[in-house]
Amino acid sequence: QDNFEKCIVQDSIICGSIATLLQEQVQLPSSNIAMLQLDVEGYEYEIISGLLDDLDDHSLPPVIHFENKVMREQDIKKNGTTALDANTFLRSRGYILYDRGEDTLALRASISSY
Repeated sequence: QDNFEKCIVQDSIICGSIATLLQEQVQLPSSNIAMLQLDVEGYEYEIISGLLDDLDDHSLPPVIHFENKVMREQDIKKNGTTALDANTFLRSRGYILYDRGEDTLALRASISSY
């Protein structure tokens, strides 16, 4: 027991949106995001919607690839609509979706700058 307590480290963690993290911590303008790859165990919709709501239309990543397996499994267990909500949200922001089994590939319909 005594040795275990010596192994615990308490540290402050900066919290915020992905857009804020990119701008303040990485110092990367959000307009430089060429591809967003996510695998966050069922929280893809929350991450995607939060990030895209923070960005201007011209700053949206042209390619988003994310795992949908856990979202779909959670929807089946809880009679939820998270996976459908994610797809609907992405389409509303101008993305074309390709279902790749356990993954979804979202391509921005207007990616003329790439």
